Amino acid sequence: MEVTPACYAHLTSMLMSLANGKICVVLEGGYCLKSLSEGVALTLRTLLGDPCPLIGSIAEPDASAVETILNVINAHRPFWKCLQFQGTTQSVDLDIYSDTVSKKVDILEDNDWPNHKTTFEYVGVPPEEPFPLSGFYPVQSEAVKVELAKRIDELISKTDLLFPTQRTCIAYDKRMALHRNLQEIHPEKPERLMAIVTRLEEAELLQRCKLLESRMSTEEELALIHRKEHVQEMKDTETMKPREMLKVAEKFRSIFLCHDSYRSSLLAVGSVLQIVDEVVSGRSQNGAAAVRPPGHHAENDEACGFCIFNNVALAAKYALDKHELQRILILDWDVHHGNGIQNSFYDDPRVLYISIHRYNNGGFFPSWKNANYNYVGKGRGEGFNVNIPWNTVGLGDADYLAAFTNIVLPIAYQFDPQLVLISAGFDAARGDFLGNCKVSPEGYATMTQLLCGLANGKVILTLEGGYNLRALSASFAMCVKVLLGDSFVSPPPGPGPCDSAIQSINNVISAHKKFWSCLKYQVNLPALKVENEEGKSELVQGAEGGIPSSLTEDFAQLNLTISAEDEYDSFAAYAVIPKTDCPHLKFVDSLMKTFNLDVSTSKCSRCNEMQENWICILCHEVYCGRYINGHMLDHYEENTAHCLAISLSDLSSWCYVCDSYIHDENILTSIKEVLHEKKFGHPPPKPSLS
Repeated sequence: MEVTPACYAHLTSMLMSLANGKICVVLEGGYCLKSLSEGVALTLRTLLGDPCPLIGSIAEPDASAVETILNVINAHRPFWKCLQFQGTTQSVDLDIYSDTVSKKVDILEDNDWPNHKTTFEYVGVPPEEPFPLSGFYPVQSEAVKVELAKRIDELISKTDLLFPTQRTCIAYDKRMALHRNLQEIHPEKPERLMAIVTRLEEAELLQRCKLLESRMSTEEELALIHRKEHVQEMKDTETMKPREMLKVAEKFRSIFLCHDSYRSSLLAVGSVLQIVDEVVSGRSQNGAAAVRPPGHHAENDEACGFCIFNNVALAAKYALDKHELQRILILDWDVHHGNGIQNSFYDDPRVLYISIHRYNNGGFFPSWKNANYNYVGKGRGEGFNVNIPWNTVGLGDADYLAAFTNIVLPIAYQFDPQLVLISAGFDAARGDFLGNCKVSPEGYATMTQLLCGLANGKVILTLEGGYNLRALSASFAMCVKVLLGDSFVSPPPGPGPCDSAIQSINNVISAHKKFWSCLKYQVNLPALKVENEEGKSELVQGAEGGIPSSLTEDFAQLNLTISAEDEYDSFAAYAVIPKTDCPHLKFVDSLMKTFNLDVSTSKCSRCNEMQENWICILCHEVYCGRYINGHMLDHYEENTAHCLAISLSDLSSWCYVCDSYIHDENILTSIKEVLHEKKFGHPPPKPSLS
């Protein structure tokens, strides 16, 4: 085999995003002592939080490995919704599966993918009893041993084990809050920055980061991306009269300006460049930039979409020119397509730009067709522009992680970046009214963890969008927590990626598989015969849900649910204090004794799930929480008067308008007593005074 010691560190790093980071590595085999000891040492470094060493560009996967992986996918995709990215064909001899049927069926997907024939072959010889202990194992010649030792020494010599003295640096400046819309309340408001800083301080994360001194970018630095005319026009706004400034803003799409906009934008760019210097020079391992205004929509000659200068595009060009890097990955998970970044590097093979965004067939901002999957770059940059466009609302962790495992990580590992820049918009977060998606803080943390395995851990996260202050601040803090090397709560189990996301991901793979040899798994698989619990066999083609139903039932019996809406506090180690003055409780009829509900068997009114359900206090309807399908939130959004709900798991109460847990001794206590008695068959215990 040809697995390098460094590869085990990367495999370990990926697994650390699971099970809340609880991972135990137990030694089994490994008989080349030098390779074994190096692999164990690098794995241990990863467990200790050190960055994964570089492993170089991943070569084309071996044909035999591809065949094996496809065979395993075919065997397991009836049970796992996450394995639904191959097509289906029954163009096989069914006597492979049956002793009584011998005929061919031809049911092909409507695509031009190749057909993979799953094979079952055993050519081994049963071992003797007892198994021989000597004279059986292969013996390497001295020449082979010398050659292997030479190769391993070469790998060791190329493994960079240096680690910066500072883990995470951060840059922000409160003067960026001076940029504001003077005409109306705007989503891109100063409170976004302050909410992030406050949350980092409360979680004691800011104190653990190296705070860099902010600076303003120079006009020469802005000229790396932007035309001088654009820079001058923005500079002139500092002295314009309000009416003149308004006319300038109205020339652009979704832009507001004030006298402090230009200087705030200079601070945003300069702060990001400070982090680039810090990380690329090796003084800090990674960094986070809490900056505004955002940047990824800004074109080289005009402002666009709340963005004046393109912070991340400038950071990439700065790293290419000043630090002479050759390969930079920009991962843009803002819910909007980063048109400005794409256009800045569309023909440049040194920058791999991957954007995961809502597209809605061109109906979502910025609403340009070049945000679609078939825009792959041009000239020498062909294949280095990867758009992953979502065409529906409500996509969440499962969809984004499917994009990561099927597209982002394979291509990124083959590209082998020297620096990773994250255009980190948090407007795909659950609760963000502009994005209407459902990514959790844990989902963002998982994506950050997976990216930290690249580029020897040199990762810089830069704020873009995100307009629900609670979701924004919690998600940013979770990402900083990961950068600091802390463990985090993993996304909960749930349904796999939706059909629309699967279609989008397959479209991207179809467009890019000719550029990237890692995307070799887009084929049609035959229907496979499996045995059920009764020993009967049947042909199966694909899973309907994400978790086998028997497991779902087991989870339900264990009652291991997490209270809904707790996602924005899951990174912190302190209790959530409920709001005691919710004004919306005045609409509540406290006499809930009249409703007829079996709490122990209540199902979501829309999806029939029994896990993590909530009851609307006003209409007594039951819907599932955000860790399942989010139907209680949907219920509120359809009828905003129904903003109050109680968890049937832990009897906590939530107000969607206040965006907070709530409690009221006079109103909610009696309701919770009723629910407790219905759930457990007896009243809640009285508090002890002893």
